[in-house]
Parts: sequence; structure tokens; C-alpha cells
Amino acid sequence: MTLVRQFEERCLALSRRGLLAGSIHLCIGQEAVAVGAAAALRPDDLTVATYRGHGHVLARGVDPYRALAEVLGRATGLCKGKGGSMHLTDVARGVLPPNSIVGAGLPIATGAALAQLRRGDSAVTLCAFGEGTLNQGAAHEALNLAAIWALPVIFLCENNGYAEMTPAYETIRGDSFGARVAAYGIPTTAVDGMDVGAVADTVGEAVARARRRRSRLRRGRDLPLPGALSGRPRYRLPPRRGGRAVAGARPDPAATSAPGGARGAGCRARRDAGRY
Repeated sequence: MTLVRQFEERCLALSRRGLLAGSIHLCIGQEAVAVGAAAALRPDDLTVATYRGHGHVLARGVDPYRALAEVLGRATGLCKGKGGSMHLTDVARGVLPPNSIVGAGLPIATGAALAQLRRGDSAVTLCAFGEGTLNQGAAHEALNLAAIWALPVIFLCENNGYAEMTPAYETIRGDSFGARVAAYGIPTTAVDGMDVGAVADTVGEAVARARRRRSRLRRGRDLPLPGALSGRPRYRLPPRRGGRAVAGARPDPAATSAPGGARGAGCRARRDAGRY
């Protein structure tokens, strides 16, 4: 934690001296989250951080001198000076490229976890993000896929109260960010982000749970009506014998609820379709 704090303070000092190109996003005050989370991971696990991810990168054991060189845009940096502060990457240490787009890390982490699941190993992916990410559509798509495929990914929301310069309470209704994630059937736990031990224990439990998970992807039971994907107005009623639907056939709910029954609704539908 001391290393992360000193690294961030040095970056801030260099930025104030005009030695850093572009903006820089520091994690001063959030060191316990990064260090505690990394303590729960194995060397073969992966981490996907945000543009405010210096702490997560250093906590995975990345060389701080190469990291600082990257921040300064030097050829000796992690990405030869081409990534800068927001893209500190060291795949050998399990650090996938962070992303400067809010919410973009969740789909990447979900894809990495899917690859881990398909390989059949017990590695997991940790994805850190800020609470403002929960207003991004891509984040919810990733959460949903991770849930229905039971992927070995841990989503770590770092709630510092602000999305850039905007207070969280101005953009998110309700007090519980975890409730949004829990709606997808993902177990959630709140933890004090200033307590490194509590973070390590909580993330450790989530990691253990993720290692035990297996894919539960199932096919839905609802069947599309003929023509549903063709773009052509086709209507087909279930087979009937003597005015009654054949046993086992699934009737069209719209047709059976219309006045005149299924047969009358079907005739009107075919008649109306012929007008256009």
C-alpha cells in the first residue's frame, strides 16, 4: 500500500511540473482495495482495471520503474511508452490492458473468463470498475452474460462517490449499487474499502466461489412462430382435429385470445396481411 501511495504521489508531482502528457487518474485513498483484492489472486489469475488502475497494476507485482516509465511515455515503459497512464499492461503478471472508456473493461473481463472456462482451468478474472460504470449499457450486458454462463469472473466495484467530477447520487437512484448487480443473480457483498484485510477476505470468498462455478447455459423453452426471423408476415395455426387443437401442440396465444377463436383470428390475419 505504501508503494502504491508513493507511486501516485510521484505521478501527481510530475504532472504538476508538466512532465506528463495528457490527463492522469490517481487512486490515492483507494490503495486498500487494489492491494486486498490482489492478495486473493493466484499468479495465473487475470486482472482488468480501469484508467484509475495504477494500484491494481502495482499490486499484481508489476515493476514500478517500468510502470512509471510508461506513464512518462518512455521506450523503457511497459508498453514502450505508447500506452501511457491509462493503459499500464503486463500480461506476464496477469494484468490485461486497462481501458480508458468507462465500462469497457467488463466485456473484456467477461470474454477472458469465458476463455478460462473453455480451457477448463481453475483461473479466474478480477474486473475492477467504478460505481459510475453501472450506468453503462455494455456493463449490464457483460454482467448478464457472466451470470447466465456462470463465468469465473469477480466484479469489484470501487465506490469513491464520484464518476469523474459528478457525485454518484446525482446519476444513480437508490443507495445500493450491489442491488443492481444482484438483479442478475450474482451474489454481492459490501465491504469497507479502507480495510485491506476485509477486502482480501471478501474477495477471497468470491474467488473461491468463482473457481467452483461451471457453465449453466440452458436453452429456452419458448419457440418462435414461423416467419419470426424472415421479416415476412406469415401466420400458421397449430394442427387441429375436429375443431380442437392436437394434443401436445402449442397454440398461438394471440390467436386463441382473439374474438372468434384461433381459426377466426388466423383468417383475419391472413386477410389483413394480403392488403399490404
